[in-house]
Amino acid sequence: MVGPQHGASGEPSKDSAKRTARKAMDAASEAGGKAADAVERSTDNPWFERGARAGYVANGILHGMLGVLAFQLALGEKASADQTGALEKISQQPFGAVLLWAGFAACLLLGLWHLVSAVFDKGGLRTLKRNKPTTKSGLKRWKPILKNLGLGVTFLAVSGLFVLFAAGSSPDSSENTSRFSAQLMSTPGGTFLLLLLGAVILAAGLFFAYRGILHKFEDELALPSGRTARRAVRILGMVGYIAKGVALGLLGLLFIVATLQHDPEESTGLDGALKSLGDHPYGPPLLAVIGVGLLCYGGYLVLRSRYDRMD
Repeated sequence: MVGPQHGASGEPSKDSAKRTARKAMDAASEAGGKAADAVERSTDNPWFERGARAGYVANGILHGMLGVLAFQLALGEKASADQTGALEKISQQPFGAVLLWAGFAACLLLGLWHLVSAVFDKGGLRTLKRNKPTTKSGLKRWKPILKNLGLGVTFLAVSGLFVLFAAGSSPDSSENTSRFSAQLMSTPGGTFLLLLLGAVILAAGLFFAYRGILHKFEDELALPSGRTARRAVRILGMVGYIAKGVALGLLGLLFIVATLQHDPEESTGLDGALKSLGDHPYGPPLLAVIGVGLLCYGGYLVLRSRYDRMD
Protein backbone atom coordinates (compact mmCIF):
# COMPACT_ATOMS: atom_id res chain seq x y z
CA MET A 1 0.00 0.00 0.00
CA VAL A 2 1.41 3.28 -1.07
CA GLY A 3 1.37 6.09 1.52
CA PRO A 4 0.07 9.58 0.82
CA GLN A 5 2.34 11.71 -1.39
CA HIS A 6 2.58 14.81 0.79
CA GLY A 7 3.08 17.97 -1.26
CA ALA A 8 3.37 16.06 -4.54
CA SER A 9 0.35 17.83 -6.02
CA GLY A 10 1.61 21.20 -4.74
CA GLU A 11 5.01 21.14 -6.44
CA PRO A 12 3.74 21.81 -9.96
CA SER A 13 1.67 24.77 -8.75
CA LYS A 14 4.72 26.23 -6.99
CA ASP A 15 6.84 25.88 -10.12
CA SER A 16 4.06 27.41 -12.19
CA ALA A 17 3.82 30.37 -9.82
CA LYS A 18 7.59 30.90 -9.99
CA ARG A 19 7.54 30.78 -13.79
CA THR A 20 4.65 33.26 -13.89
CA ALA A 21 6.42 35.63 -11.51
CA ARG A 22 9.64 35.34 -13.53
CA LYS A 23 7.79 36.08 -16.77
CA ALA A 24 6.10 39.10 -15.15
CA MET A 25 9.47 40.43 -13.95
CA ASP A 26 11.01 39.91 -17.38
CA ALA A 27 8.07 41.67 -19.03
CA ALA A 28 8.33 44.58 -16.60
CA SER A 29 12.08 44.81 -17.17
CA GLU A 30 11.57 44.77 -20.94
CA ALA A 31 8.87 47.44 -20.71
CA GLY A 32 11.13 49.57 -18.51
CA GLY A 33 13.98 49.18 -20.97
CA LYS A 34 11.74 50.23 -23.88
CA ALA A 35 10.50 53.24 -21.91
CA ALA A 36 14.08 54.23 -21.10
CA ASP A 37 15.03 53.87 -24.77
CA ALA A 38 12.08 56.08 -25.72
CA VAL A 39 13.21 58.75 -23.24
CA GLU A 40 16.77 58.54 -24.57
CA ARG A 41 15.54 58.93 -28.17
CA SER A 42 13.40 61.92 -27.23
CA THR A 43 16.44 63.71 -25.80
CA ASP A 44 18.15 63.35 -29.16
CA ASN A 45 15.42 65.51 -30.66
CA PRO A 46 17.02 68.82 -31.73
CA TRP A 47 14.04 70.77 -30.39
CA PHE A 48 14.60 69.35 -26.92
CA GLU A 49 18.20 70.56 -27.00
CA ARG A 50 17.19 73.99 -28.32
CA GLY A 51 14.66 74.36 -25.53
CA ALA A 52 17.27 73.33 -22.97
CA ARG A 53 19.74 75.86 -24.38
CA ALA A 54 17.10 78.54 -23.91
CA GLY A 55 17.34 77.78 -20.18
CA TYR A 56 20.76 79.42 -20.17
CA VAL A 57 19.24 82.52 -21.74
CA ALA A 58 16.55 82.65 -19.03
CA ASN A 59 19.19 82.20 -16.33
CA GLY A 60 21.29 84.89 -17.99
CA ILE A 61 18.39 87.36 -17.90
CA LEU A 62 17.86 86.53 -14.23
CA HIS A 63 21.52 87.18 -13.36
CA GLY A 64 21.58 90.32 -15.49
CA MET A 65 18.65 91.68 -13.52
CA LEU A 66 20.46 90.75 -10.30
CA GLY A 67 23.39 92.81 -11.52
CA VAL A 68 21.11 95.80 -12.16
CA LEU A 69 19.65 95.51 -8.64
CA ALA A 70 23.11 95.28 -7.07
CA PHE A 71 24.12 98.41 -8.99
CA GLN A 72 21.02 100.19 -7.69
CA LEU A 73 22.08 99.32 -4.14
CA ALA A 74 25.50 100.80 -4.90
CA LEU A 75 23.78 104.07 -5.92
CA GLY A 76 21.87 104.13 -2.64
CA GLU A 77 18.53 103.22 -4.18
CA LYS A 78 16.07 100.79 -2.61
CA ALA A 79 16.14 97.35 -4.19
CA SER A 80 15.75 93.68 -3.32
CA ALA A 81 18.91 92.18 -4.80
CA ASP A 82 18.08 88.49 -4.85
CA GLN A 83 16.33 86.06 -7.18
CA THR A 84 12.84 87.00 -6.04
CA GLY A 85 13.66 90.69 -6.45
CA ALA A 86 15.00 90.02 -9.95
CA LEU A 87 11.88 88.04 -10.91
CA GLU A 88 9.67 90.80 -9.52
CA LYS A 89 11.56 93.27 -11.69
CA ILE A 90 11.13 91.06 -14.75
CA SER A 91 7.39 90.76 -14.08
CA GLN A 92 7.12 94.56 -14.20
CA GLN A 93 8.59 94.78 -17.69
CA PRO A 94 6.51 94.88 -20.89
CA PHE A 95 5.43 91.31 -21.68
CA GLY A 96 6.75 90.35 -18.24
CA ALA A 97 4.27 87.48 -17.87
CA VAL A 98 5.38 86.07 -21.23
CA LEU A 99 9.02 86.28 -20.16
CA LEU A 100 8.25 84.50 -16.88
CA TRP A 101 6.36 81.64 -18.53
CA ALA A 102 9.06 81.30 -21.18
CA GLY A 103 11.72 81.28 -18.45
CA PHE A 104 9.81 78.57 -16.60
CA ALA A 105 9.59 76.35 -19.69
CA ALA A 106 13.23 76.90 -20.67
CA CYS A 107 14.66 76.23 -17.19
CA LEU A 108 12.38 73.20 -16.83
CA LEU A 109 13.74 71.74 -20.08
CA LEU A 110 17.33 72.50 -19.06
CA GLY A 111 16.78 70.83 -15.68
CA LEU A 112 15.26 67.77 -17.35
CA TRP A 113 18.11 67.67 -19.87
CA HIS A 114 20.67 67.48 -17.06
CA LEU A 115 18.71 64.80 -15.20
CA VAL A 116 18.35 62.72 -18.36
CA SER A 117 22.06 63.21 -19.06
CA ALA A 118 22.85 61.89 -15.58
CA VAL A 119 21.18 58.64 -16.58
CA PHE A 120 21.80 58.18 -20.31
CA ASP A 121 25.03 60.02 -21.07
CA LYS A 122 28.24 58.10 -21.68
CA GLY A 123 29.35 57.32 -18.15
CA GLY A 124 25.82 57.90 -16.82
CA LEU A 125 23.84 55.73 -14.44
CA ARG A 126 22.61 53.46 -17.21
CA THR A 127 26.15 52.86 -18.40
CA LEU A 128 27.28 51.97 -14.89
CA LYS A 129 24.34 49.60 -14.51
CA ARG A 130 25.30 47.79 -17.69
CA ASN A 131 28.89 47.51 -16.37
CA LYS A 132 30.38 48.74 -19.61
CA PRO A 133 34.17 48.87 -19.65
CA THR A 134 35.50 52.20 -18.47
CA THR A 135 38.91 53.55 -17.56
CA LYS A 136 37.39 55.78 -14.90
CA SER A 137 37.25 54.57 -11.33
CA GLY A 138 35.86 55.57 -7.99
CA LEU A 139 34.73 59.17 -7.64
CA LYS A 140 35.70 60.03 -11.22
CA ARG A 141 33.00 57.68 -12.51
CA TRP A 142 30.38 59.43 -10.39
CA LYS A 143 31.57 63.01 -10.95
CA PRO A 144 29.61 63.71 -14.18
CA ILE A 145 26.55 61.95 -12.78
CA LEU A 146 26.53 63.97 -9.56
CA LYS A 147 27.23 67.16 -11.50
CA ASN A 148 24.28 66.62 -13.83
CA LEU A 149 22.00 65.64 -10.95
CA GLY A 150 22.97 68.79 -9.04
CA LEU A 151 22.48 71.05 -12.06
CA GLY A 152 19.21 69.34 -12.89
CA VAL A 153 17.78 69.96 -9.42
CA THR A 154 19.09 73.56 -9.46
CA PHE A 155 17.45 74.46 -12.76
CA LEU A 156 14.21 72.76 -11.76
CA ALA A 157 14.22 74.91 -8.61
CA VAL A 158 14.79 78.03 -10.71
CA SER A 159 11.93 77.00 -13.01
CA GLY A 160 9.77 76.69 -9.89
CA LEU A 161 10.54 80.32 -8.98
CA PHE A 162 9.68 81.43 -12.53
CA VAL A 163 6.31 79.68 -12.44
CA LEU A 164 5.46 81.09 -9.00
CA PHE A 165 5.87 84.65 -10.25
CA ALA A 166 4.20 83.82 -13.57
CA ALA A 167 1.18 82.57 -11.59
CA GLY A 168 1.04 85.81 -9.60
CA SER A 169 2.74 84.69 -6.38
CA SER A 170 5.53 86.84 -4.94
CA PRO A 171 7.45 84.99 -2.20
CA ASP A 172 9.88 87.03 -0.10
CA SER A 173 13.23 85.26 -0.28
CA SER A 174 14.82 87.26 2.55
CA GLU A 175 11.91 86.66 4.93
CA ASN A 176 11.75 82.96 4.05
CA THR A 177 15.50 82.56 4.60
CA SER A 178 15.32 84.30 7.98
CA ARG A 179 12.36 82.15 9.04
CA PHE A 180 14.14 78.99 7.91
CA SER A 181 17.26 79.97 9.90
CA ALA A 182 15.20 80.69 13.03
CA GLN A 183 13.42 77.35 12.82
CA LEU A 184 16.65 75.47 12.28
CA MET A 185 18.43 77.27 15.14
CA SER A 186 15.68 76.17 17.52
CA THR A 187 16.15 72.48 16.71
CA PRO A 188 18.87 70.19 18.13
CA GLY A 189 21.89 70.28 15.87
CA GLY A 190 20.38 73.15 13.87
CA THR A 191 23.27 75.50 14.58
CA PHE A 192 25.74 72.98 13.22
CA LEU A 193 23.62 72.47 10.08
CA LEU A 194 23.47 76.23 9.45
CA LEU A 195 27.22 76.53 9.88
CA LEU A 196 27.63 73.63 7.48
CA LEU A 197 25.27 75.28 4.98
CA GLY A 198 27.24 78.52 5.22
CA ALA A 199 30.49 76.65 4.68
CA VAL A 200 29.06 74.85 1.63
CA ILE A 201 27.85 78.12 0.08
CA LEU A 202 31.23 79.73 0.83
CA ALA A 203 33.00 76.77 -0.80
CA ALA A 204 30.72 77.11 -3.84
CA GLY A 205 31.69 80.77 -4.08
CA LEU A 206 35.39 79.91 -3.96
CA PHE A 207 34.80 77.26 -6.63
CA PHE A 208 33.11 79.76 -8.93
CA ALA A 209 35.97 82.22 -8.45
CA TYR A 210 38.49 79.44 -9.12
CA ARG A 211 36.73 78.50 -12.37
CA GLY A 212 36.72 82.12 -13.43
CA ILE A 213 40.35 82.88 -12.62
CA LEU A 214 41.68 79.75 -14.33
CA HIS A 215 39.12 79.84 -17.18
CA LYS A 216 37.92 76.36 -16.28
CA PHE A 217 34.46 77.23 -17.63
CA GLU A 218 35.92 76.97 -21.13
CA ASP A 219 36.05 73.17 -20.79
CA GLU A 220 32.26 73.08 -21.23
CA LEU A 221 32.25 75.22 -24.36
CA ALA A 222 32.90 74.82 -28.05
CA LEU A 223 34.53 78.22 -28.32
CA PRO A 224 33.78 80.27 -31.45
CA SER A 225 36.47 80.45 -34.08
CA GLY A 226 36.16 84.21 -34.49
CA ARG A 227 38.72 86.12 -32.43
CA THR A 228 36.29 88.82 -31.23
CA ALA A 229 33.56 86.37 -30.22
CA ARG A 230 36.05 84.08 -28.50
CA ARG A 231 37.49 87.00 -26.55
CA ALA A 232 34.01 88.18 -25.53
CA VAL A 233 33.10 84.74 -24.18
CA ARG A 234 36.35 84.50 -22.22
CA ILE A 235 36.16 87.98 -20.69
CA LEU A 236 32.47 87.76 -19.78
CA GLY A 237 32.98 84.27 -18.35
CA MET A 238 36.03 85.19 -16.29
CA VAL A 239 34.53 88.38 -14.82
CA GLY A 240 31.11 86.79 -14.36
CA TYR A 241 32.33 83.66 -12.58
CA ILE A 242 34.48 85.70 -10.21
CA ALA A 243 31.60 88.10 -9.43
CA LYS A 244 29.18 85.27 -8.74
CA GLY A 245 31.84 83.62 -6.58
CA VAL A 246 32.16 86.81 -4.53
CA ALA A 247 28.36 87.08 -4.15
CA LEU A 248 28.08 83.46 -3.02
CA GLY A 249 31.04 83.91 -0.68
CA LEU A 250 29.33 86.88 0.97
CA LEU A 251 26.14 84.85 1.32
CA GLY A 252 28.02 81.97 2.96
CA LEU A 253 29.80 84.31 5.36
CA LEU A 254 26.47 85.94 6.27
CA PHE A 255 25.03 82.53 7.20
CA ILE A 256 28.08 81.72 9.32
CA VAL A 257 28.18 85.09 11.14
CA ALA A 258 24.40 85.13 11.76
CA THR A 259 24.58 81.59 13.15
CA LEU A 260 27.54 82.33 15.42
CA GLN A 261 25.72 85.41 16.74
CA HIS A 262 22.53 83.33 17.03
CA ASP A 263 20.66 86.06 15.16
CA PRO A 264 18.43 84.57 12.43
CA GLU A 265 17.18 88.04 11.46
CA GLU A 266 20.63 88.75 10.05
CA SER A 267 20.41 85.66 7.83
CA THR A 268 18.42 87.22 5.01
CA GLY A 269 19.90 85.61 1.90
CA LEU A 270 21.75 87.27 -0.95
CA ASP A 271 19.87 90.55 -0.57
CA GLY A 272 20.96 90.82 3.06
CA ALA A 273 24.54 89.89 2.19
CA LEU A 274 24.83 92.62 -0.45
CA LYS A 275 23.12 95.22 1.74
CA SER A 276 25.47 94.41 4.62
CA LEU A 277 28.39 94.98 2.25
CA GLY A 278 26.92 98.37 1.33
CA ASP A 279 27.08 99.46 4.98
CA HIS A 280 30.88 99.40 4.91
CA PRO A 281 33.00 102.42 3.86
CA TYR A 282 34.04 100.89 0.54
CA GLY A 283 30.78 98.98 0.15
CA PRO A 284 29.12 101.01 -2.64
CA PRO A 285 32.08 100.76 -5.05
CA LEU A 286 32.35 97.02 -4.33
CA LEU A 287 28.62 96.62 -4.92
CA ALA A 288 28.99 98.40 -8.24
CA VAL A 289 31.79 96.02 -9.24
CA ILE A 290 29.68 93.00 -8.22
CA GLY A 291 26.73 94.42 -10.16
CA VAL A 292 28.82 94.80 -13.31
CA GLY A 293 30.23 91.31 -12.75
CA LEU A 294 26.76 89.77 -12.47
CA LEU A 295 25.76 91.56 -15.66
CA CYS A 296 28.82 90.00 -17.29
CA TYR A 297 27.80 86.59 -15.97
CA GLY A 298 24.34 87.07 -17.41
CA GLY A 299 25.88 87.96 -20.77
CA TYR A 300 28.13 84.91 -20.58
CA LEU A 301 25.13 82.63 -19.93
CA VAL A 302 23.37 84.01 -23.01
CA LEU A 303 26.48 83.21 -25.06
CA ARG A 304 26.75 79.82 -23.38
CA SER A 305 23.33 78.94 -24.78
CA ARG A 306 25.01 79.10 -28.17
CA TYR A 307 28.42 77.60 -27.44
CA ASP A 308 27.81 75.00 -24.70
CA ARG A 309 28.84 71.54 -25.89
CA MET A 310 25.66 69.93 -24.53
CA ASP A 311 27.31 66.50 -24.77
